[in-house]
Amino acid sequence: MKYLMVAVLLMFPGLRALAQGDLPAERSSLSGITWFYVDVTVEGPKQLAASESLAAATLIQRTAKRLADARLPVLQRFEGPHLHLHLNMMEIEGGLIPFSLNADFYQPVRLERNRETVLAATWDEGVVGLISHDRIPLILESLDNLVDQFAADFGAANR
Repeated sequence: MKYLMVAVLLMFPGLRALAQGDLPAERSSLSGITWFYVDVTVEGPKQLAASESLAAATLIQRTAKRLADARLPVLQRFEGPHLHLHLNMMEIEGGLIPFSLNADFYQPVRLERNRETVLAATWDEGVVGLISHDRIPLILESLDNLVDQFAADFGAANR
């Protein structure tokens, strides 16, 4: 069965699936945000995670530029509201790379019970995929799609 599944997956050069969590409350939670910053975590085999195109610093730059081009208020601060991107990759038999990419927007929220202020994810989207080494650019394309979705939701919430 395992080999049948791998054979089916190999018929497609790169598979990705968007994890939908598109709730109106998530979009409206972005309303009134005056600035935020971007951070990225990359996990996976050293060969992949250390590559220039998938390095955290490169992905932060790519994301910040894309958001700035969309005229969103991105700053280079490291406290407060932020868009966190988490890329996790593995390498399995046959040179295949399963990956997950999550985008979460964190902002300060006040807890009802004790009135304490904490950071909580109020918006999120994600993608999972299975690619081969020659299809690594699909990870960057997936990143761009998530960032574009965030920019669209942020723009709609702040019109």
